[in-house]
Amino acid sequence: MTEPSAAMVRRAAEWHALLASGEATAAQQARCRAWQAEHPGHTEAFRRMETILGRFEGLPAEPARRALQAAPRRRRLAWGGAACLLALAALLPDWPWWLADHRAETGEIRSLTLPDGSRVTLDTGSAITLRFDAGMRRVILVRGALLLEVAPDPGRPLVVETPEGRLRVLGTRFAVRRGVAETGIVVEESAVRACPGAVEEGAACITLRQGQAGRLAGHRAAGPFPAPPGATAWAQGLLVAEDRPLAEVLDELARYRPGLLRYDRAALEGLRLSGVLPLRKTETALEAIAAALPVEIRHEAPFILSVRRL
Repeated sequence: MTEPSAAMVRRAAEWHALLASGEATAAQQARCRAWQAEHPGHTEAFRRMETILGRFEGLPAEPARRALQAAPRRRRLAWGGAACLLALAALLPDWPWWLADHRAETGEIRSLTLPDGSRVTLDTGSAITLRFDAGMRRVILVRGALLLEVAPDPGRPLVVETPEGRLRVLGTRFAVRRGVAETGIVVEESAVRACPGAVEEGAACITLRQGQAGRLAGHRAAGPFPAPPGATAWAQGLLVAEDRPLAEVLDELARYRPGLLRYDRAALEGLRLSGVLPLRKTETALEAIAAALPVEIRHEAPFILSVRRL
C-alpha cells in the first residue's frame, strides 16, 4: 500500500465533493476514475474518503462553509457529506488519524477482534489501518501503541508496519509502540522478526523472543534486550513504575487525560516513584502520587490540573 500524501487527500476530498453534489458531468466522472488510476496513493486516498463520508456528518456548517470557500474550484456544492469531507481535508492536519480503520480516543483503551480472529488492544490516542487479502495480513500502526494476539493462519503471514520498518509475526502475543522516529517492540509470547525499512529479511533484521524487547530507528534494528517491567500493563489499564522519574510518570498520565496536566519538570527533578497506578482513573493516580511524594495537586480550572512540589 502506498501511503497517500496530504495533497492527494485534499484532491480526493474535492472529487468526492463534486460527485456528491450531483453536478458532475460524465466527463468529470471519467476524469475522476482516471485520476484514481494514475497512482496507488490516489486510489487509497479516495477509498479512505469513502470510509469517512458518514463519520462526520454532524460537523458544524460554518467550518464546512469556510473550507468550501477556500477550495480551488470555489464551487457551490451540496452540503452534507461533501461539505464535511472538504472541511476535514482543509482543517484537520492529522488526516491519517481520522482516516484510520480503528482508533482509540484520549483516555480510551480499546480492544477489538480483527477479521481473521486476531485480537488487538489499542492504547489511548492510537490508530491502525488494516490491509488483509488472500496472501497477507497487514496491520499499519498509524499512531500510538497496540498489543496484538495473533490468530494462526499458515497461509497468510501477519505483518505490522510502521514508518521505521516491518514486523513479521512468528508467534502470538506482542506489543508495538511508535515513538518519535522510532518503533519499540516487546514480545510476550513466541517470537517476532523485526526488520528496518522495507526489507523483510537480511542481516539488518533481528529476532525477538519471549520476554525480549527491541527497537527500529534510523534504518537499523537494535536488540534484543530484556523487556522492562510492566511494559504492556497499559493494556490492562495500569501504569507500572519502577524507580521512575516523576516527570516521566506524569508524561504517561497526561496522555490519558482529556484536559491539561501542568507541571514544571525542573522543579520535580530528583523525585522518583515506584508503584502501580490506574490509567483509566488519572485523578486517583495523582492522589496516590501526592500521598507518596512531596507534591500537591491543584484544580486550576475545569479540565486543568497542576502538580507542584511542596
